[in-house]
Amino acid sequence: MATLEPTLVFVQSPRAPKVSNGTRTGATNRSMIETSGVIEKEQGNGFYLVTLEQPAGHQCLCRAAGKLTKFRIKLLAGDKVLVEISPYDLTRGRITYRERNAGATGPRPAGNRPGGPRRR
Repeated sequence: MATLEPTLVFVQSPRAPKVSNGTRTGATNRSMIETSGVIEKEQGNGFYLVTLEQPAGHQCLCRAAGKLTKFRIKLLAGDKVLVEISPYDLTRGRITYRERNAGATGPRPAGNRPGGPRRR
């Protein structure tokens, strides 16, 4: 009588393979347009009206990125910021970075708050 040996069958996962930075191969941020601009005014509910430098004079409605809100970076009118814009909707964007004291007449008060340093 012949004995049957078990055989191993490897089935490849149907999900897309992950690349080293943790995103899947189909979901990349290479298509985002990154440009700089100046905050004109705060619209409320976390939105800011930003005038972009490239293309000159273009305005878009932007929200602060998650890291800016996580670390409580304050954004005020007149701040120079970096903005990511989706090529699908050029009227909306995400603020990813606030440049330090760019375009300000004097230094900001310590602590990145309008009223001065944080009091405990």
